[in-house]
This record gives sequence, C-alpha cells and structure tokens, in this order.
Amino acid sequence: MNSPKILFGVCGIGRGHVYEMLPIIENYVILRRARIVIFSFGESYRYFNTKYKNKKNVLIVKVKVPWIHGGPNGLDYLRTAKDKQNQSKDYIVKNFDAMEKVKEFLGKPDVVITDYEPISAMYAYSIGSKLITIDQQSKYLLSGYPSKIAGLTPNEECSRLGMFFPRADLRIINSFFRFPSNHPECLKDKYVTYGPIIRNDIVSIKNKFTGNSNDVLVYLSPYSPFVQDPEELLRIFKQVNDFRFHIFTSCYIKYKQVQKNEGAPNVEIRRYNEEGFLEALQTCRSVISSAGHTLLSELIFLGKPVLAVPLNTYEQHYSACVIDRGHYGMMAKRLSIKNIRKFLDSLDRYESSIETNGYGQLYRNPAQVKIIRAIDSIMRK
Repeated sequence: MNSPKILFGVCGIGRGHVYEMLPIIENYVILRRARIVIFSFGESYRYFNTKYKNKKNVLIVKVKVPWIHGGPNGLDYLRTAKDKQNQSKDYIVKNFDAMEKVKEFLGKPDVVITDYEPISAMYAYSIGSKLITIDQQSKYLLSGYPSKIAGLTPNEECSRLGMFFPRADLRIINSFFRFPSNHPECLKDKYVTYGPIIRNDIVSIKNKFTGNSNDVLVYLSPYSPFVQDPEELLRIFKQVNDFRFHIFTSCYIKYKQVQKNEGAPNVEIRRYNEEGFLEALQTCRSVISSAGHTLLSELIFLGKPVLAVPLNTYEQHYSACVIDRGHYGMMAKRLSIKNIRKFLDSLDRYESSIETNGYGQLYRNPAQVKIIRAIDSIMRK
C-alpha cells in the first residue's frame, strides 16, 4: 500500500500526545505520501495546524471533545454534565462538520488511528473503517495493578476507554515500564504491547550532555495547577543555592514577579517553547516535573533522573511509583529542601540504575518502527 488514506485522532491535552503520535504521522506524511486528516483540539490543533499548514496531502480539522470527569468508581456523569466548558451548543455542529470534511477529503479511510481522541473513533464506527488505538492508558485494562493509589483507582481510566473506544481492530499499548501482568482483565480486542515512542528530536540529543551537572530542569505542566505556589517554590529553590534551576512554565509573568520580590538568583524563569526546552534538556543533568508518561519515557531514554510530583491521576501516581521503586529517580507529593537535596545527592545512583535497568522494569528503546509495521499489517488485511 504505497499511498494509504488515514484519519488520525490526536488528543490535545498537553504536548505528550502530540510527541507520541508525531513519529507515526511523519512516517506516513513524508515517507509514504499518504492522504491524511488529523482530528485535533487544544495543543494538538495548534501544533499540527502550524506544522502541516502548507502540506496539500494533509488536512487538519478541529474537533470538540467534552471533559469527562471521573472518580474512584469510574466516570462522574453529574460533574461532567455540570462542567461549564461542556455546555457549549456547538459540539454536534463542530464534530459532524469535521466528519463531513473527512468524507470529502478521504472518503472511507484505509484505517483510523487514534491517540485517546474519541471523535475519530466515532467516524470509524459510523463508516466501518478499521480502528487502531495507540495509547498507554489501555494498560489498565490488564490485570495486576493496585486497586488504589493515593485514594485513586484505575476504574476511571477503564471506564473512559470503554466509553471512547468500546471496540478496536488493534489496541497498541506502549509503555516505558513492564506491566504487572499481561493478562487481559477487561480487554476483549486484539492487543500488542511495545516500548515507548520517542520522537526524533529526543533521539538526536541522546549522549550529548553539554551542560553543568548542577543544572536542573523544572517542568511545570500548564494543564493542572502545581501543588505549591510560585512563592513557596522559589523560596525552596533559593535555599538549594549550589544548583541552578531552569523553570519552564506557562505562568511566566507571575513567576518573574515573584522572583523580583523573593530574589532567587539561582533560578531562571523561562516560557515553554520546544526549541528552548530541548536545549535545556540537553544541558541539564536532572529534571523535576509532573509524571506524564511521554516526558518520563523521554527522560528514561536519555538516562536523566527525575524527581516526579504526580498530578492527581492514577496513571501519573503509578508511573511515579515505578520511578521511585526502581531507583530511577524519586517520587514526592510536594517539593521540599529535604527531598530535593536527597534527590540531587543520589544522581549517580539513579543514573546507574537507569543504565543497568535495575529491577528489570524499563523499556528504553524507541518502538515506533515496530508500531508502524503493526499498522501496515492491519491495513493490508
């Protein structure tokens, strides 16, 4: 199949979904010259609409996805219904218009591939196209996970997957760590498991550490408030004054104002941009961040220890536990002078554990070549 027709769906909550799908999409856009539509929203729409603006074989279409709330027992329907951002009247208009655009541009796609974006899956179901899901959340459809971590359960993830993707021709589950079990507890479709997808920009800086071992990259997710305010964070970093902290944040002006008031000369406040972040990732020896799967996968691939402060999701807490128990870094509920010192004093140990795959938990090698083969196999059937 030289020039396939593919509909991609890419979740727009954070850049992690973009970076996970980018190597897959690039393969079909550049090498295979496929005709492609990308359903996207939020961060994924902004990224792909810029990247492929002048590509005649690529159409970027914005969709609207409601925010589906969850809890320990699964989905929270009432909270979802009352969420003001879900009460827009144009969900039907936007999404069905998006489906019409696919129909005009592609007709029936050879395959629909989604990274946790549900509107593309709806189109696949409605038109009878083959559907492939690529995500790391589907691992919670397997057995062996703790029933509760920090008051959180995997039920929310399983319920949301059941609502978004009740059926798939293939579920591709990627992960930087081994699963407790490969026994399918809730999984009825065919599935395969692979290591992480690592974008080319990250691959290119591996083994190119060019900075000071006392430089620490701090990534504050723009999609959920950090557990500590800027004043507290800068006071903590200021007292660890033999290290330099490079903070990437969407709240740049707020942090700069706090720094003006608090001092903290060993802290550099930076707006997030891809080029600057990659440069800092190359020059910093260690990282403090939330526990998003894509970023943790990239750090493990690069061999950089991380002090992970997970957001309030089961998925982030479990990933952070893997980091902590394998001694690939540390997990903390909040940052303190004590736990930052403990983390930075143990970098040699963490680096060794990553390099030797201590406890045998890690998948470090990029898996996109194997994933593309699996996609091609489904399209050929």
